[in-house]
Amino acid sequence: MADYRAAPISEAEKALFAFVEKVNRASPDMTEADVETALRTGWTEEALYDAINVCSLFNFYNRWVDAAGVRELSPEEYRLAGQRLARRGYRIGVSAAVEAVEGYLRALNEKDLSLAPLAPEVTFEGPLSPKLYGEKAVREFLSGLLPGIVDLRVQQHISEGEYVATRFEIHTPNAVIPVCDCFHVIDGRIVEIRPYYDPRPLL
Repeated sequence: MADYRAAPISEAEKALFAFVEKVNRASPDMTEADVETALRTGWTEEALYDAINVCSLFNFYNRWVDAAGVRELSPEEYRLAGQRLARRGYRIGVSAAVEAVEGYLRALNEKDLSLAPLAPEVTFEGPLSPKLYGEKAVREFLSGLLPGIVDLRVQQHISEGEYVATRFEIHTPNAVIPVCDCFHVIDGRIVEIRPYYDPRPLL
């Protein structure tokens, strides 16, 4: 990304990049006003703390790599590394079940259900809808939700084996809806989705 200010990303993401840019280039000049500006766009103090850590670590890594004489990656290695980072981020040991769930949530956020790794036998049962059976029925239902999703922000994954519970927020034009979805994943495909949320903002 050559210029985050002109990039096709959300205003909240642009605000975070501006915050990190100042951390990187002028950290002695950071003030509470910089933090407040980022917080007003929806970021939490925990998220900003994580951003500071990532920025600081990369400053360290870049100096260590330069001084230690680590060779530059080949174009193919950069390509593969980029694909891995786009899929898994900078975390180590992300389970296949969590990867599948992240693919599903990314599909909702990007409004592209082809990214959702749903099993043919997937079921979906929410508090306001009858239980849905099969990939076709679930995709049709989800497609009806997409126009109302402005942004989706993952807060936490809790996983054990084939099961994942994920806390996230769905930002709509009229409300922010806290959600906790429970997933069952087999061989990288989601076979069950059970969303739990407060439906009052939708009524």
